[in-house]
Amino acid sequence: MSSSASVYVGPYAVWAGEGGLPRGGGEILMFDELGGYFGEDVTAEVEYGRGDVEAVIYVPVEPRPRPGRPRPKPRPGAPERAVRYDYPPGGCAASDLRGIDREAELEAFRKAYAAELAELTAAAGREPVYGWGLVYCYS
Repeated sequence: MSSSASVYVGPYAVWAGEGGLPRGGGEILMFDELGGYFGEDVTAEVEYGRGDVEAVIYVPVEPRPRPGRPRPKPRPGAPERAVRYDYPPGGCAASDLRGIDREAELEAFRKAYAAELAELTAAAGREPVYGWGLVYCYS
């Protein structure tokens, strides 16, 4: 059985707790460039030390590279960082994030993914909570 970890730091949208998750046909909605992250039981810890609650966290996902083609670029206007499944080779990286304007990145995220976020909001029947920070998933 193989395992994988993904780590992302940047803007995200989360639907958590009671009130409805973004579902379509009984399944959590997913998009090619806006991935949903949650545990096997559709839970996640969204407040440090508070334990898991029903939740789905959406973050930009870099389109997967195709053989013989250059690595796809992020969606125009979107924050430049996105979850990468196969990078860096060897599995280790560091980023200095001190110069990032988090509020500007949140606004860029909301604009670049407005169509998907509107669809998710309609499916959930409520607005998400927007944040900027660490999203980690191990499966």
